[in-house]
Amino acid sequence: MTQSTTPERATPDSTTAAAYEDFQYENLAFRNTHPDWLGTVGRIFGMDPARADACRVLELGCGPGGNLVPLAELLPGSEFVGVDRSSSQIARARADAAAIGATNVRFEAMDILDVPDWGPFDYVICHGVFSWVPDDVRRRILAIASEQLAPHGIAYVSYNTLPGWHARGMLRAILRRVVPEGPPQEMARTARTFLHILRTQTPERLPLGGWLRGELALLDQLSDRYLYFEYLVEENVPLYFDEFLQLATDAGLQHLGDADVSSMLPSQLGDEGERFVDSITSTQLEQEQLLDYLTIRLFRRTLLCRSDVKLEREIDHRVLADGWVGSDLTIPTGTDADSDAEARTVEARTVGATHETHLLDDTELTFTDADGLRISSDDPVSKTMLHLLALAGPAGMQVARLTEAMARILARGDASDPADTLTDEVTARAMRILVQGRLDAGRWQRPVTAVVPQRPTTTRLVRHQIAQGLTSVVNARQEHRSIDPLDRVLLTAMDGTQDAAGLARAVLAARDVGTLSLESADGAVEDPAALTTLVADRLQQLAASALVLDPDRAG
Repeated sequence: MTQSTTPERATPDSTTAAAYEDFQYENLAFRNTHPDWLGTVGRIFGMDPARADACRVLELGCGPGGNLVPLAELLPGSEFVGVDRSSSQIARARADAAAIGATNVRFEAMDILDVPDWGPFDYVICHGVFSWVPDDVRRRILAIASEQLAPHGIAYVSYNTLPGWHARGMLRAILRRVVPEGPPQEMARTARTFLHILRTQTPERLPLGGWLRGELALLDQLSDRYLYFEYLVEENVPLYFDEFLQLATDAGLQHLGDADVSSMLPSQLGDEGERFVDSITSTQLEQEQLLDYLTIRLFRRTLLCRSDVKLEREIDHRVLADGWVGSDLTIPTGTDADSDAEARTVEARTVGATHETHLLDDTELTFTDADGLRISSDDPVSKTMLHLLALAGPAGMQVARLTEAMARILARGDASDPADTLTDEVTARAMRILVQGRLDAGRWQRPVTAVVPQRPTTTRLVRHQIAQGLTSVVNARQEHRSIDPLDRVLLTAMDGTQDAAGLARAVLAARDVGTLSLESADGAVEDPAALTTLVADRLQQLAASALVLDPDRAG
């Protein structure tokens, strides 16, 4: 850690500092920190932030670089700077950046208190740090954002939130009293044993019994590193939303919104809850604090901007018109996809399939997203929009292209029904669904494709992560995707030089040396036709997971 001569400077607990150096936190990417998404939220509320493909980004507490390295590869026209006090984690971040040839990102090993003026930055990201550092560091994080943000820059700061952490704080307090000090791995093992016994000895009928069992089940799914740094280290300070905003105001910042826009809206509570919130609050900030109480909120991803920025709280859906929208939706089953194909088919390169017959009538169709949540509609415009976005997969579609495709399907766009009218209808519907957290949008469309190209390519980072032996890779949407042995073989070979036949040969070579067992739902894959089908199906799955780059848009 960089030393300081400032006498009042807080010194992090030495045990925690050593653990952070040696017991490194997970190397993660976070989808909702993507500058394209942060810029979208800014535009929704009246800002004019920089485009993701031409911006400067600072991440405070970047760890091993898992959030910045994938961005740097796919956004070569932008500049990224990561800061972390752990020299070993910074070394790892530098090595990963060098391995994929990313020269537009740099990593600096230093304490946040010592960060100089490198600004201005269009985006400042601080994820998983604010609650876990001393008060002077928390204030410095906000000061850096205030001093180094561009005029329309956006800061992302996440932190543990009250009232939800009153409950989790109880469990943390117990563990800190029970678990003896020692090496982090040993402390985590002791905590695991205690939690196991606690769960077996806690009847659900007892006060908090049901909640406690749910929390313990969740912790079972999380790593020992998470358990240690969240529940066993000395510093973990949750805040009420208004307490955090006071700190931000003191630093010369103002509240822009939340990276999860849907969490800002009382409509999440249903009609009765929305009426109640509206009846006793008069400002956006009052609403959000009340929503934290009503949802027992545990964690926030607050977005801030400079205090001199004029924000617009009346959402204008037209800000989506010059960008792209995308979804995680799947197409309803049980409808006839081939009827009227000659008249209504959208070019395969755009959407990959024909429209559903029931798009044009008043039949209600239900689309399901990756979390199993459903969107139902009997409105032809909404159904057609959602259907085309589902077909487009992780790439999404430019709004102009989406509207053009919809006009053909809906037979819209003549002199009596100009394209601008349909664009307005599309963006209005898209915005309503976006603020519910069910659509993505921005101005930099992810360079992936739902249609597998002749010579598929994945990112250099994915191939590097596989070479490191990782079982989860980061896709072009800043998401982690688990991979199996067949995925590993295919993705390793997907450097743009191999067609499907070449990829099949790579699969056979892996089988012959004993590193891959070829199986399908019907058993062992033996004949060439079955292998061709297996490879084609798996490539399509990789494309659906945003792991196949679009050769026309990837740099």
